[in-house]
Amino acid sequence: MKKSALMVAMLGMCSAVLFAQPEPAQPKFIKSTQIQVSLSSISLEQYGAMKEDKTFKAGETVFINLELKGLTANDKKEVVIQADLAVPQLSLDKKNLIEGSTGAEEVVPMYFKIPIGSVQKGGTCFVKITIRDMVAKTFVEYNTTFNLIK
Repeated sequence: MKKSALMVAMLGMCSAVLFAQPEPAQPKFIKSTQIQVSLSSISLEQYGAMKEDKTFKAGETVFINLELKGLTANDKKEVVIQADLAVPQLSLDKKNLIEGSTGAEEVVPMYFKIPIGSVQKGGTCFVKITIRDMVAKTFVEYNTTFNLIK
């Protein structure tokens, strides 16, 4: 009986120690002064020409084509990026939509594909893109808009 009571007491102490351990710290990202984001086009295709009126309808796909400068390369001469996309009017909020690495270039192209389902109400869609440079532990936010017609 004493052995089982001691085991229960020991297990209780071990579980308390396990639960008391702090979670590993998430890396802190600071706002970048180095990363530059420029809009290539808002179009109907990947890296396509700018749609002049930036107006889309149900069944179409919006491509937001960007160019990034100022990313930090790792020791393998790659840039490592994570990106989030939010379009509140379409109830779209995707975290880590883009997560990967590519060869370090002066200009790194990137695109976001937004399929348009049914359109209940036309108007302006506000787009917020957050890009994180995983090597430098920095981020930048880019905002743009496009229009929907019913």
